[in-house]
Amino acid sequence: DEAGAKREIRRIIAWQRTHDLYLICEKESGLPIGFAGLERIKPHVHRVSCLVIAPAHRLRGYGGQAMRLLENISAAQDGRELFYAAADANHAGCALAAFCGFALHHTEDIRNPGDKPPCAIRIYCKKLQPPVSRSMLPPV
Repeated sequence: DEAGAKREIRRIIAWQRTHDLYLICEKESGLPIGFAGLERIKPHVHRVSCLVIAPAHRLRGYGGQAMRLLENISAAQDGRELFYAAADANHAGCALAAFCGFALHHTEDIRNPGDKPPCAIRIYCKKLQPPVSRSMLPPV
């Protein structure tokens, strides 16, 4: 529901005050349509802390573009592995992981606050390639 989505967005924004957060804007209008976060969890290992695209802008490739950007940022910060989590029921999130070349690492059940039943989470991992240095590119 919309109220639940707004609560979740506020929770993520509060948490992201101490983490890297990137605003996703539509190129044509310049308006924000989502946000993505990246967190270093140990040397050479990062995780996507959040990736949210507004419902009206989903299924247009923005999620894949944002994920590639997070991969590039992680690799530029000496990341060698990138983790991404999606609820088992989040079919779009799981499809995004497959589309972007992530492999299923493991699954875990998490407890939700209140009376909600536990939720199965899929944890994905992708090995990252070092970024290509501009000096290694052929001249144009």
